Amino acid sequence: MQLILLLIPWLFGLGLAQSWRLAQSQSTIRTTTLHEGSAWRYTLSPVGEEAKALWEELSSQYQALLRAGHRVDLGRWRLYFLGGSLRFEPHCPKATLPCFTLAGVAYEPLRLGGFFHELDTLLGRALSEAQKKPRASLTLIRLVRLELEEGRIKAVKPFGWKP
Repeated sequence: MQLILLLIPWLFGLGLAQSWRLAQSQSTIRTTTLHEGSAWRYTLSPVGEEAKALWEELSSQYQALLRAGHRVDLGRWRLYFLGGSLRFEPHCPKATLPCFTLAGVAYEPLRLGGFFHELDTLLGRALSEAQKKPRASLTLIRLVRLELEEGRIKAVKPFGWKP
């Protein structure tokens, strides 16, 4: 039984190997008060042809759902419009496949589970790191950009599409 429990993460690892990349960079910002500060940028993007094709299909459907007023579940987070503003809030305490909006994508559950698991893990890591910085942005390519100040999300904006 213990061997099976140890193999499950390993099997997920095979299905998601290198599906997502988290890039981190820092830049100097000059504000209107001429104070300089550094801002951190975290960018999450798919890697490899299969992951890019899957994310292109999913993100297009997610954009359509958001435009239509529906929510999009991204594991431990939920994305939706309320009063004309895009919101990004906690959703599931633990990311499992039912905690993601599948949007009718036809993929093997193991492959899709691994893809989403890696997305959730890196999104959580990036958000945690961004919250430790005075200023930061977190971008999930083709879907959303979060702007953070002093650990709090100040703005949530569509990225790569218009509502």
